[in-house]
Amino acid sequence: MKLIHHYSEETGEYLGTSDGFESPLEPGVFLIPAFATDIDLPEFVPGKALVFKDGAWTLVDA
Repeated sequence: MKLIHHYSEETGEYLGTSDGFESPLEPGVFLIPAFATDIDLPEFVPGKALVFKDGAWTLVDA
């Protein structure tokens, strides 16, 4: 299994993490839903929010 990180369609803000599942039709390929990524999260910083923008996670003032 692979971790999938979900983000808001409107703001890109991190919403949560779930397990990703392998495609039954393509072994080794994981299914990633819309508005989600398998890119690792950066380390949490108090007072900051995680936002996914332009293909990467960024930390912004909360």
